[in-house]
Amino acid sequence: MTVVIQRVGKAISHAVFEALEAINYTPGSDNIFIKPNIVNPFLPHEPYITNPEVVAGIIDYLQEKGISNIIVGEGPVGFNVEEIFSYCGYEKMCTEKGVGLVNLEKSLRTQVAGIDLPEVALEREYINVAKLKTHIQTTVTLGLKNQKGLLKTKTKRAFHKDLHENIVKLAAAISPDLTIIDAINGVEGNGPGRM
Repeated sequence: MTVVIQRVGKAISHAVFEALEAINYTPGSDNIFIKPNIVNPFLPHEPYITNPEVVAGIIDYLQEKGISNIIVGEGPVGFNVEEIFSYCGYEKMCTEKGVGLVNLEKSLRTQVAGIDLPEVALEREYINVAKLKTHIQTTVTLGLKNQKGLLKTKTKRAFHKDLHENIVKLAAAISPDLTIIDAINGVEGNGPGRM
């Protein structure tokens, strides 16, 4: 496993591009699914969601490699998803980059090891883009916990009843090809939400 810690200068997307160059990331597919952490309506610079500029840097890198079939997807809970995508800056960024943006709550699903997963994450190379946050149940929320966003809303609620065991089960059912942690800023304290 290769780990790169990239300092961000003026351009977040450029720093992400450089990090992917540093690990010489070579996608194994022309079809890519990117799953950021977009839990609720927060502004891009707030420490609660994956900054869309992080995902923009991944897209820039992939497009320079000649990959154009890219989908960004997430399943936020409790709000109008399209409004969340707009408020958080993802709708604008994906439109500018010419990539798809999907609400995972509405996506086609397949059962894997007893877990209902979106087909888009199973049929494509999967890049998991988590946000660095403390969490009252798991100490910290990173790549493994970020996969909870692949689940449907009713499953997400039950997921927290035995969170550690369910994270293990989810990780056994699906594993990302690449995980990136947005640690530009993060939540410290009784996260993962606003304090």
